[in-house]
Order: sequence, then C-alpha cells, then structure tokens
Amino acid sequence: MVANLSISTSVTVLSPIFIIGEVISDEMLRLVGQCSRFLYHIGRICRLSNDIVTSDREERSGKMASSIGCFMKDHPGSTKAEAMAHLQGLIESSTRELEWQLFELKGIVPDSVIRALINFGRTMALLYKNSDGFNSVSDRGLEQLLMDFLYKPLP
Repeated sequence: MVANLSISTSVTVLSPIFIIGEVISDEMLRLVGQCSRFLYHIGRICRLSNDIVTSDREERSGKMASSIGCFMKDHPGSTKAEAMAHLQGLIESSTRELEWQLFELKGIVPDSVIRALINFGRTMALLYKNSDGFNSVSDRGLEQLLMDFLYKPLP
C-alpha cells in the first residue's frame, strides 16, 4: 500500500479552517480532520497526482520511491503506463468518494469550512495537472491561472 498522505497534507489542508471565522467543534474536526475519510481522500488525490506528474523527473534523478514504482514492484511485468492508469483510477475513485462526503457533511460542517477544504483539493489538482507546480518555474502563467481559478467569478 502506498502512503496516501504526505507529511504536510493535514497541516496544509486544515490550517485555513481555523482562520475563516467559524466555530470548529470537536465533532467537525472528527468529520474532516486528520483521521477522517474526507482528509484521507484529499490526501490520496494530492499524493497520487504528484507521483504521476513528477515520476519522469524523479526517475531521472534515481528516485523511484513513489506510488508508480511501488505498483510496478508489486505487479512484476507491469508497465509504467499501466501503473499510471491504475493510479488515475484511484484518483477518480477518491474524487467520487469526496463528492459523497460533501453530501454527508452538508448541514453538519459549515459550508465555508467545506469550501476551504475542497478549494485546497481543487488547487492541488490544478497544480498537478501538467507539472508539480513547484519545480516548474518556467510556467509563468501558473500564478494567473491560480488567481483566476480561485477568485474569478464564474460567468
């Protein structure tokens, strides 16, 4: 089994909910906090998305400690394309589960908290769309794309 959460996911995802002005109860933290299914799926999406887009660079630098390498080791004879397809399927499965979680949390967790958490996941999906978003300084349009993505109203 591949690690689903990076070491910083819970801190990064949960920090904004404490500054948005909502009272956060212990029950809410149980539902969206560190050991919740909600955070598990956000972390899984981020981790696997990162592994998919950084795999070539990491392979060139001699690092194969990613979910792609683990899949290929666990499934001898499998190709990198098969591993990536499998991981993409896991990402899609977690995305569907997150949508279900939104319905379960409606009315229990304030919409502003849910929105903050979902926006983190959306931002990570955008960052990891073509690159890891952090090591690709040549991507000058990324900052504007993020600003539009998060702040520009829909038509």
